Amino acid sequence: MSWALIGRAQRFGRHWQHRAIGGIGRAVWLESMDARKLCKSSLALIVVLTLAACGRSLQQKEASYLKRGQDLMARKDYPRAFLEFKNAAAAQPQDAEPYYQMGLTALAAGNSNDAARALKRATELNPRHAGAQLKVAELMTATRDPKLAEEAESRLKQVLLASPDNPETIDALAFAEYQLGKAEDASTHLQEALKKFPAHLASAVALAKLKLVIGDVDGAEDVLKSAVASAPDSANAAAALAQFYLTRQKFDLAEAEVLGALKLDARNSSALLTLAAIQMHSHLAAEAEQTYKILSALPDQRYRPLHAMFLFRQNQREAALTELKKLAGKYPEDRATRSRLVALYGLMNRIPEAEQELDAALKRNPNDQDALWQRGQLYLETGKISQAENDLQRVLRFRPDWAEAHFALARARGLKGEARSERQELAEAIRLNRNLLEARLVLARSFIAIGDTKSALQVLDEAPAPQKKTLDFLIERNWEMLRTGNSREPRYYIDAILKIERVPEAILQDGVVKLGDKDYAGARGDAEEVLRKDPENVKAAHLLVDSYLAQKQLSPAVDRVRQLVSQRPSSAALRFLLAQLLVSSNDLVQARVAFAAAKKAAPQSFEVDLAMAGLDVAENRIFDARQKLSAIVARDGTNVRALLLLADLTAPIDETAAIALYRSAMAVDATNVIALNNLAYLLAKDKPDEAVKLAQQAVELAPESVDVQDTLGWVYYRKGLYSAALSHLQLALQNAPTPVRKFHLGMTYLKTGEDRLGKEMVRAALLQDPNLVKTERGW
Repeated sequence: MSWALIGRAQRFGRHWQHRAIGGIGRAVWLESMDARKLCKSSLALIVVLTLAACGRSLQQKEASYLKRGQDLMARKDYPRAFLEFKNAAAAQPQDAEPYYQMGLTALAAGNSNDAARALKRATELNPRHAGAQLKVAELMTATRDPKLAEEAESRLKQVLLASPDNPETIDALAFAEYQLGKAEDASTHLQEALKKFPAHLASAVALAKLKLVIGDVDGAEDVLKSAVASAPDSANAAAALAQFYLTRQKFDLAEAEVLGALKLDARNSSALLTLAAIQMHSHLAAEAEQTYKILSALPDQRYRPLHAMFLFRQNQREAALTELKKLAGKYPEDRATRSRLVALYGLMNRIPEAEQELDAALKRNPNDQDALWQRGQLYLETGKISQAENDLQRVLRFRPDWAEAHFALARARGLKGEARSERQELAEAIRLNRNLLEARLVLARSFIAIGDTKSALQVLDEAPAPQKKTLDFLIERNWEMLRTGNSREPRYYIDAILKIERVPEAILQDGVVKLGDKDYAGARGDAEEVLRKDPENVKAAHLLVDSYLAQKQLSPAVDRVRQLVSQRPSSAALRFLLAQLLVSSNDLVQARVAFAAAKKAAPQSFEVDLAMAGLDVAENRIFDARQKLSAIVARDGTNVRALLLLADLTAPIDETAAIALYRSAMAVDATNVIALNNLAYLLAKDKPDEAVKLAQQAVELAPESVDVQDTLGWVYYRKGLYSAALSHLQLALQNAPTPVRKFHLGMTYLKTGEDRLGKEMVRAALLQDPNLVKTERGW
């Protein structure tokens, strides 16, 4: 028996030492009663002592990691503290405390997703860990999700049963109850907390806020006055009352309480912040600056940049920049200050210096997530899409559940033309954070771009109820409904919005409805109303142009856009619109001038380069078009549109190079129908087996495309599967009868024995286009 227990203990390993030691201990006691097995019991005892020593060693390691982590937390070095607590968890994976400390560290660093994971694990390991349960409940209520608020309420009630005199738990429970609409229960719990702990300021502040929400201003004031009376030596209590008076714009009373608080504690941050606000209200900028200087000198790093921020608000940008640079140099580990410095560089359009700051940070620590995140966003704004994508992917390796990072990566994929991947990242961002409204709106627009209105509306309809009442949501849903041709439902919301405020987007939607009703003058009037306030509004410019084009008035449209360009000569979008109109007017010389001006206004824009390449093709300047497209691909080898256009122009002269370009496009977007279709067509001669797979995939993605049906028919023809080819070629010809498709189907009929029909069809095709004998000789 003892040997089996010993073997089991050895197999369990260190994660189950406490259980293994218990089993071996029983084995030793049993065997020690039998003198004949003394040697075996001795060996068991050795194992017991060894494992016990190992357990003590791991406990000591855990304690050491926890101590170092807490020291780093005290210094607010959150990234390194998190790693120490992670090491402690690795040493004792069944102990809840390291995970709890990891959760607190992540919260302090602002990483709510990491915090939620760690704290949830702590509660799984020890459901009675009050601190972890409290923090998990607080995170749940912060989401404002009713279901999570109910779970938080349940958790907190269980914690209160174990420790009924915990005021923090009572406060959290009251907040959860308030979220669930139980304002009376919340008020009762807070009042009970204050009866037990009259000096507990957090309960007093929470109760005061609750009374303010229900309109009981006098009651809120009484609660805070009572808190001050219960703790006359508390600067925080006096500061809380001062903040209340500040929000009620009772500046004299606020100042009196602030001065009282500062007598008790001259460095009280809440009081100093309130005093600075009072001074700014009284136009005492010099006095406010001195207050902000005191705040910036406090030990808490959150207040370090306040004086620099004050200087920025006073339009002293250079002085603010100088101070932030000093702080960043003195405290290189202070990521918040560095982030503000980089942001200020961006606002001052000093992008190279912003990049240098982030590059230096990443040289010190290549895994600095904040620097990677900020540099990724900076790259996005400056058009360095591939570099942005790389940084954002590295961020997500550290924090895969960060919704905002997935959203930013979606932007990068969208700018690269990878629509499918963009939608995947947007969907992931929404899954991780249902309240990320901007991602939801962008995803809906992405579905609309591919004609999937049903999915777009589904994405919007799945939004949380509070979001559906926001102006941004209503505006976007109106756009989606208008795109489906439904103007009745949006009409109601458009009118309701415009009665409250002439919001530009609602005015434009009103114009779209009028355009659909053939009220061209009314549509034009809406567009002009928006353009008077914002001459660079591209949506309004397009509506204006559409109102002219609907009446076949191209010349007035061109003239009006010229006027807009003269008002905003630096607008690349308006110059691009003008160039497109000039192309429609067949004024290709002036169109080229307008495209060049748009390119000068937006040198990083690939859109202008692609449009100019298209203009080259229209003028049969194929060499120039290929040069422009090759330059785009050289700058960004993942630009799918450029790769596809270049492949199309290359195929007639170099099929091998064209095949390589189509493969490059598919490496970026494996489901791109154009790449699949065209590559299958080129491979049909020499690699028909691969071509079949590609063409079949293209048909699955776009069964309605006649080009795709024609290609699959061609591939089957090359493989000798003529009967299979017939149905696809017949469908292609039926939906788009062209000489080429007539020729293809006729040749296939000849192969299937339908000689008369085949000859007639081939003869008719050649009469329409005699060059088919040369261009389609593969048939």
